[in-house]
Order: sequence, then structure tokens, then C-alpha cells
Amino acid sequence: MKRAIAVVLCIISCFLLCPAVYAADLTISIQNTVVEYRPEGHYPTATASAYGYALRYEVTDSDSGERVALPITEIGNYTVRAYIEASGNRPGASAAATFSVIPATAYISVSESVVAHTAMANPVSYEISPAFAAEHLDISVEYRQISSLSDVGKAVEVPVDMGTYMVHFTATSRDGRVSCPGKYLLYRIEESKGETLSHTEAIRTVPREFTAHVADVNAVYNGESVVPDYSFNVPLAESRLMYSYVHADGKIGAYTSVPPVEPGDYVAALFVLDTVVGSGRIVIAKKSLDIYMADCSFPYTEEGVYPPKATVNPEGVELVYTAYRTRGGVAGEIVEFPLTECGTYLISARPASIAHYGYTVSYCLLTVEKAAPVISGEDAVYVEDGGFKSVPVSVTPAFAEYDISYYKLEGGVSTPIAGAPSKAGEYYAAVYVRENDRCKSATAVYGIYIKSSVDYNAVYAARVLKLLCLSVCLVAVVMGALHIYFAKRFGRR
Repeated sequence: MKRAIAVVLCIISCFLLCPAVYAADLTISIQNTVVEYRPEGHYPTATASAYGYALRYEVTDSDSGERVALPITEIGNYTVRAYIEASGNRPGASAAATFSVIPATAYISVSESVVAHTAMANPVSYEISPAFAAEHLDISVEYRQISSLSDVGKAVEVPVDMGTYMVHFTATSRDGRVSCPGKYLLYRIEESKGETLSHTEAIRTVPREFTAHVADVNAVYNGESVVPDYSFNVPLAESRLMYSYVHADGKIGAYTSVPPVEPGDYVAALFVLDTVVGSGRIVIAKKSLDIYMADCSFPYTEEGVYPPKATVNPEGVELVYTAYRTRGGVAGEIVEFPLTECGTYLISARPASIAHYGYTVSYCLLTVEKAAPVISGEDAVYVEDGGFKSVPVSVTPAFAEYDISYYKLEGGVSTPIAGAPSKAGEYYAAVYVRENDRCKSATAVYGIYIKSSVDYNAVYAARVLKLLCLSVCLVAVVMGALHIYFAKRFGRR
């Protein structure tokens, strides 16, 4: 009994788990689709990994956003959502894609291009392929009787006489549902009827006899359009040059009437209606570019160093510069500008854009040298006043580190002293700039003379004057004494 219950529980579990498995695995795939118009309309198709029978579609006009019933019968762009609704144990899923209906391409089919001559008019008998397109087109026909392909001939209402006629069919769409390129036909009236053409030949829009020569062109980009020379053997037929870019894998892109300007590989094709009757190749090469840089060196600055501008030919081309730090003569990591460390760098210069110029690179070595310091100062003379007397010195650049040492000169011998001198005497100052990773070393010497505060010349002069005064006084005393002596002596007599 227990085993039976276990089996039943197992079966129930499987049923319960299956929807979860399906829900995880259920996917819907639908592709973007482009189709041509057809009167019966179109149904989108999708695939589902499970429950394909439950697929449903919801179609919306991409421009108006309005819901559209199936089948899709009008020209336009649509969004199709393929979906499966969740129901019971069945999971839900959806996917969307674009669905475009474009005008159907129709061709004018002529199966009899050579007919037998009769006395009656012989207009071209034609049909529209596919047949449904006929009610959407207006067709007009023009005839010119020609003697050769290069003959402009003469217009006729309808072919009657034997000969060759250039027939030009013009097709105009009535409602935009169908497009038709028209048709050129070489129509012949001869003694007997020609063979019936195959379907492929019957719907051909341009006769095989229409040929053109389009010259190959090799040009260098100069910002101007490149248009090749060409010749066409049928002056009566309308033709136009169209251009297409050739991709690297050899695929040809969409044709345009705009001639190429940018460097690249192009096809230049002469079209008559929708048919290429001749083509050539246009290759527009990129401009060659000359870049020149010479090795150079600059002293270190705190603002950093930028490389000098390279010489470029032609001028005005924007360049991109890159610096690589070199060690042991080997270029290493890329370094940002400005360069803020001394050393040697490999500098490369290349065009900022290679859309118009070939990839050209020029190299040079740029060396950022240690700055050479400049010491500015002068000898100094002071009078002793008890204060310290330093030498007036300035050092550039400002980041240079330097020391000043003082020495006393006495008896022809210099003796280092601690700090600036203050006492009278003869000294000199040695200024020394220390070398580091940014600056070179340098040395300068300046003399210092400190005079004594006592003026020995003035003292000597005062002493001489004092002695002179004393001498004058003594002479005056002696003369006075003698005068008295003689006056007394001779006065008595």
C-alpha cells in the first residue's frame, strides 16, 4: 500500500513540475521580414519550442500605432508580436519583429521582338508580369525608327515599315502598390517572324546591345567629387551614373547618385532604367603625409615639458603626440603630458584622423634635463655693529636647494665658522646648490669685509692735532717768557 501511494505521489509531482520546466524552456522565434505587395496579403510566421499550435499574432502599424487585421494587405511598416497565452499548465511567452511590405516589382514582358511585315500597323504586343500588377500601372509607349544604335532616328506613331525601332515603355504606378522600371526594346519588323523569347529575355528591361564604357579612376583625396569619364552607345536611351562603396569583404553597398569624395574603393555604374550597362572602378587614395621631428632637449620646469610641434606637410593637419618613458634605451610605458620628470622619452606624432591621410608616424627623442641653477650675489662690506652679516644671495629656479657656508680669512688661512660672521674681519661665503632629481649642482663664492666700529685714522689725526696744539702752546709760553726776560733786562738800562 505504501509503495502504491509513493508511486501516485511521484506521478503527481511530475505533472506539477512539468509546467515549470516548459515555462523555463518555452521560446518563440520570429524574424524581421521584408516582402513585396500581393493582393491576397501576407501572414507573419513564427516558431515556438513548444505549444506551436497556440501561437497567435498581434500586428500594429509602426507609424500610426493602430492595430491591423491579418492578412497584411497594405504597403507599410508593421510590428508583429507573436505570443502564446498562459493557460492552465501551459506557460506564456512572446516575441516581436518588424514586418515590411514594399511595392511589388513588375516587368513589361515582350515575347515577340521580331515580327513579320504586313501592310497593317504593327504595335508591340506586351503583357505585365506578374499579371495582377497590370491594374496598378499606366503604361505609355514611344517609337523611333532607327538605322543603328547610335542613330537618334525619327519618331513614329506606330511601327509599319520594315526596319528597327527603338521602343521606350514608361510605367507609372497608380497607387504605389506596384513599381515598374519601364523598358527599352529593340523591335524589328522583318520578312518573317522571329523566335519566341524565353521568360527571362521577355522581361529584360534593357537590350543586351546597350553597352557603355566607364573609365577606371585612381585619385588622391582632395575634398572634391570624383566623376569618371564614360561613353554610351545609345544616345536615345536615358542613362545615369550611380556609385556604390565596395566593402572590405567585397560586398557592394547601395547605389547612390552622389559621386564619391572620401577615400575608398567604389564602383561607378552606368544605369539604364534598373540595368547596369557598363561599370568602372574608382579608387580614392588617402593623402600622403610627411611628419618630421628632430631630437631635442629641454631643462626641467615645474610646469612640465611639452614636445615641440612637428613639421607637417601639408600644413594644418592636427597631430596626436604620445610619450614613452625610456629606460636603458628601451621605450616603455606611456607617460602623460606635460612631462614632469627628468629623463629621455620617445615621442611619436601621428595624424589625429586617418580618414583622409595615410597612417604616418614620426619619432624623436626628447630629453628633459636637470635644470642648471643660477646663483646671483655680490661681495659685501659692512661696519661692525654686533649683528650677523650674511651675503646677499638668490638662487633660481625656486625649487633649487642650497646651503651657505662661511669662512674667516686670517693670515692667508681660511677657517670655517658657524653661521654668518659678526666681528670685524675678512670673510667669504660659499654658496652650494645640492644636486637632486630635478636640478644640477652649482657653487659660487662671495667676499665679506666687516670694518671695526673705531676709526683709527680719525684717532691718529686727533692725536697729531693734540700734539700740534701742545707744541704751539709750549712755543707761545717760551716766547712769552723770553719776551718778559728781555723786557726786564733791557728796560733797566
